[in-house]
Amino acid sequence: MSERSQYVAVIDIGKTNKKVHIYGPDLVLVDGRSRPFESVVEDGIPWVPSEAIEEWLLDTLATLNNRYPVRAISVTTHGATFACVDSSGALSIPVIDYTHEPGERFHDEFYRVAGDRLALQRETATLELTALINAAQGIRFLQQYAPDRFARTESILLYPQYLSFRLTGRKAADYTYAGCHTYLFDFERMNWSAVADRLGVRRLLPDRLDDPGTVLGRIDPAVAGRTGIDPTAT
Repeated sequence: MSERSQYVAVIDIGKTNKKVHIYGPDLVLVDGRSRPFESVVEDGIPWVPSEAIEEWLLDTLATLNNRYPVRAISVTTHGATFACVDSSGALSIPVIDYTHEPGERFHDEFYRVAGDRLALQRETATLELTALINAAQGIRFLQQYAPDRFARTESILLYPQYLSFRLTGRKAADYTYAGCHTYLFDFERMNWSAVADRLGVRRLLPDRLDDPGTVLGRIDPAVAGRTGIDPTAT
């Protein structure tokens, strides 16, 4: 395969539209697909339809790879989203939509556990936001809403790295997303924050904290078989 025939697939998971774009060797956009996915509301709580999104991504990669041989995949997503993964690599709890608003009592309880609002801003460079836009609050909500299912969680992956895990089988985090209004990252120590300890989830967060440009690893053989992408692609 010549260098000129190799392409990069960019998975861009926006809040409204999910997209796969194909860039040529000269990094010019040559093709792409896009479609919206609505959150699924159960018991008044919105959940991200992650399984449906993943199926669409794999089907779309397979279609585009037939025309543009993919050698690398880059994943980016909207913020404030994370996934709880069990020991088999499946979701232990559906991915919660960060727009859910649990109410003032929940937020007050969260700060009693996590720490003073202003101190947390200094320690984690995180602004206090509403709903579950601070990912640590989303984690606390799931601990209370579904304790049995949360107890089966082996890893908490931020959303770009969750999708990357589904493509490669490797778990990691990058500090740009980890530090994006999550309360979970301490920029002075360049590691997970004291909030992760106060919520009891440090052991569930990845040990691997990468620069966002780091290559995570090669594509998983099952994904290569499903999509037709060369198994040596990254």
